[in-house]
Amino acid sequence: AIQILSSIISAAFVTVPELFPLIVFKQVNLSVKYGNAPASAFAYSTYGSILCGKVGDIESGYQFGQLALSLLERFNAKELKAKTFIGVNFLIRPWKEHARETLKPLPEGYKSGLETGDIEYAAISAHVQSFISYFIGKELTALKREMATYSDAIARLGQKTYLNYNELYRQVVFNLVNQAENPCRLSGELYNEEKMLPLHQQANDGYAIFHLYLHKLILCYLFEEFYQAVENAAIAEKYLDSVTALLVFPIFHFYDSLAQLAVYTSATKSEQKRILLKVTANQKKLNKWAHYAPMNHLHKFYLVEAERHRVLGKEAKAIDFYDRAIELALEHQYIHEEALANELAAKFYLSKGKTLVALAYMLNARYCYLKWGATRKVRDLDTRYPHLSRMSGGTRTELINTKDSTSTSDEVLDLQTVTKASQAISSEIMLDKLLAKLMKIVMESAGAQKGYLILSKQQEFFIEASGIVEPAAEIVRHSAPVATSLDLPITLINYVGRTQETLVLDEATAEDRFRHDPYITTQKPKSILCTPILNQGKLISIIYLENNLTIGAFTSKRLEIVRLLCSQAAVSLQNAQLYEQVENYSLTLEQKVAERTLELQAKNEQLQQEICDRLSAQAALHTANQQLARLASLDGLTQIANRRRFDEYLSLEWRRLGEATAPLSLVLCDVDYFKGYNDTYGHQAGDACLQQIAGAISHILKRPMDLVARYGGEEFVVILPSTTSVGAVHIAYAILKDVQQLLIPHATSSVSEYVSLSVGVSTTVPRKGLSPEALIAVADKALYEAKEQGRNCVIVRLLA
Repeated sequence: AIQILSSIISAAFVTVPELFPLIVFKQVNLSVKYGNAPASAFAYSTYGSILCGKVGDIESGYQFGQLALSLLERFNAKELKAKTFIGVNFLIRPWKEHARETLKPLPEGYKSGLETGDIEYAAISAHVQSFISYFIGKELTALKREMATYSDAIARLGQKTYLNYNELYRQVVFNLVNQAENPCRLSGELYNEEKMLPLHQQANDGYAIFHLYLHKLILCYLFEEFYQAVENAAIAEKYLDSVTALLVFPIFHFYDSLAQLAVYTSATKSEQKRILLKVTANQKKLNKWAHYAPMNHLHKFYLVEAERHRVLGKEAKAIDFYDRAIELALEHQYIHEEALANELAAKFYLSKGKTLVALAYMLNARYCYLKWGATRKVRDLDTRYPHLSRMSGGTRTELINTKDSTSTSDEVLDLQTVTKASQAISSEIMLDKLLAKLMKIVMESAGAQKGYLILSKQQEFFIEASGIVEPAAEIVRHSAPVATSLDLPITLINYVGRTQETLVLDEATAEDRFRHDPYITTQKPKSILCTPILNQGKLISIIYLENNLTIGAFTSKRLEIVRLLCSQAAVSLQNAQLYEQVENYSLTLEQKVAERTLELQAKNEQLQQEICDRLSAQAALHTANQQLARLASLDGLTQIANRRRFDEYLSLEWRRLGEATAPLSLVLCDVDYFKGYNDTYGHQAGDACLQQIAGAISHILKRPMDLVARYGGEEFVVILPSTTSVGAVHIAYAILKDVQQLLIPHATSSVSEYVSLSVGVSTTVPRKGLSPEALIAVADKALYEAKEQGRNCVIVRLLA
């Protein structure tokens, strides 16, 4: 009976959603009454989805999902794996785990469906990969190719219904990457809403109808057709029962609230009241879901809160919620929603005449949309803000909203200053010059008398540069620990370093928190500005500024300028530090080589005075030269080839294999969470870890022509001449296995209790028009995808 009910459950879910829970309850009751059958695993997974999506008992629903997997393993019910995997990973896990994690088991479910003849759920597995990949913000151009592969697979299985679902999603992606005349209409070669909607209605396919209008809601909102978005939301809402346990259920409430708030200001008072009640109800649900899965929903909740406070005129709270939404979307890698949060924040600041701040947010939004691959949305931004694309290249100095522009001459002047200053900072690569330029620009822009730039090195703060404006601008480069300095309020510096918050003290001696600091007590400074410089959430340095001529010297406008300059400085500082490290290493190496060469020359001259020892002297010199050459090609820590040797050998093999028309493969490996490993076990343990990994990889390679090199930091690369992608993947998995078998403990890793690797593989046949760098780039992209898919895995990509 349970098996018979299982065979009709997907049809009920799509076309008669009110029948779906009755079927599931019957299956569960049969299992309770007569004991568990293998098919009970699937029943428990669907029951768990009802608890999560319909009842709201997410904890119990999640436990039923775990019970389903346990039962599946106990019975070894391979014929039910595809079904149960869909029930657990598609309908349950996103309510408590990052939606990205649910992608990992789906290929296994697809494979199992093919092997056992469950072609319906194999097709569902393929479609769900498109579904989840889109909503977690996977890069669209890559996703477009993957979706085409999924559609081909579903078509070969003869599953027309799921093919239609997948083609709908493909059309959405095509619209976003600029391949549709009207981005808000799903009318293209892949899916045509005018043709498909009557078919969906005829089949009573609520699942398809909901998804059609959900995507029209999202697209209309993104392209600012707000009233049409609200209409689409109203239609989609009628079919919510068809998707109650799916990830799109909270996504609908998120976009429904945003669309309602977008039309709020032009609505009547009674409509405004209705909108606020609806948004409040949506937020109550979203807040509950965010409690169980903050990584999926909390940034959405905050963004709606920001928009709600915007329409209510509560500006300070709106600003805070915009920033929270952006920070969490970035942290949890929802690039498309990070873009949207930045865009809405920029529009808010534009409406308040804060052109400088709006510029920073709008450029971030444009960058995120571009990184997501939504080129049609980027073009829409450029059209609505025609100077934006030129400003992002640094050639224009004003941001004008074509609908409502109120820029003042002061703002344009300030923006000109910021633009020129940013260009000056970003163009400097030498650390000494960058520090001098940065200090001078920041002090002048902020109106400071003196300033200090403090770098964070190995969890300590060091004064790296200091400067004064009068009597003449002077910047001094030095390195001294902050902890022993008498020229800075140490408690204030430590506070900013710990909290990563900006402090502005209009009158330092009147501030209770810091007035007992020895420096503030003795020097009695007036105005202080202290702000962190962050890059990707990591503290890079701190800027400390003082003005002792007046109280309240650092105004909000000056603070905005300093923040924008610091955003640019974060990247430039890291680049300059890296460049200086490379230069110092190169100079040290050259000095050692020169010293060694002089020693050898002196010894050679001495030996030449003695004819009888001439042959032995020449042999010694030859041996020394060989050793120098070997040292120049080896990594000092791991004793495998270094980056220089890798570049040389790759170029040689590229030319040789190009002439022979033979394949060349690269295997690029990165140690998972290596920073956490170093932080936990110390750098000496980190060095030992890298040495063991280098040894394990070297042990795998059997041919003299294969080369393993340390690519940089915790990255290793293997060159495999005359090796196809199949052979390279075999090597990659052998490396993955051997490193795992080293059993190096890694307590801070979220993928394994031991040190693991993420691996990217690329293969091509070298030929004219391609370059070795292109092969490296493809391997690097594959490595990035391996990290995205949860690390401790191998991804292969071919270079066509």
